[in-house]
Amino acid sequence: MGLAASQARILLLTAKNDSLELQAQLISNERLLLSQEQEGIANKYSDATSNTVYKCQVNDPSEDNKNGSTSKVMTLESLAESYSGGSGERIYVKYGDKYIGASAVYDPSKKEPWSITYYSAGADGKSEKELSSEDPLVTAFNSSGANSILQTLARNEKIEIFVEAPATDSRESNNDVNIGGKQYVRKSPESLTNVHSEYYTEDDAAAQAEYQAAMSRVNTLDKKLENKLNQVETQKKAIESEMDSVNQVIKSNIERTFKYFG
Repeated sequence: MGLAASQARILLLTAKNDSLELQAQLISNERLLLSQEQEGIANKYSDATSNTVYKCQVNDPSEDNKNGSTSKVMTLESLAESYSGGSGERIYVKYGDKYIGASAVYDPSKKEPWSITYYSAGADGKSEKELSSEDPLVTAFNSSGANSILQTLARNEKIEIFVEAPATDSRESNNDVNIGGKQYVRKSPESLTNVHSEYYTEDDAAAQAEYQAAMSRVNTLDKKLENKLNQVETQKKAIESEMDSVNQVIKSNIERTFKYFG
């Protein structure tokens, strides 16, 4: 191979080597993005399997319930049942510029022993009125999912619950509001005797299935990229080896030329 041909060959090999280096960088970047996606999938799975839900202990004196109570996911309805014990005291939740409330009456002589009445009042505690159980806000606050409005507010410590102050307590504080002419005291979920939090496991199976499917997809893509990167690196090594050979030929040609002219 002549000197000119060798120089042309080394230029072609250099261009090919640069192209392979670019491919390797792009593949590495794709694998980095997949790694970040894996981290996101793992975090989502961890959140889904470690989330908590607030529950209420509710009076349930049915014959098949020896404990006399049952645990229900905290909703506006179960809050009223738990707080009042079925005697009809109202409990309110503040949401935006409104108070959304409920009262629960228990009558074991009826086929449906629990009777729930819903209410709303303005931010000033006035304009109190009854709400239909089909009202959008009532429906939203009676959602029992772990990510419902009530559960989310409670987990983020942004919920304000108000219960009727004892008739013997006429004192007022910054925690009190007046709704419909009655005094109500602000409470946190934890301060209510019959409310507790526990791990929410009902969505764990679905979260695990989603996690496994997502990780399988990412791992498959990563394996393909790994194989592709190995192929590029193999080609790159072959190119570099040939470049070394051509450079050696160029070196030999130069040495012979200078020796001839010398």
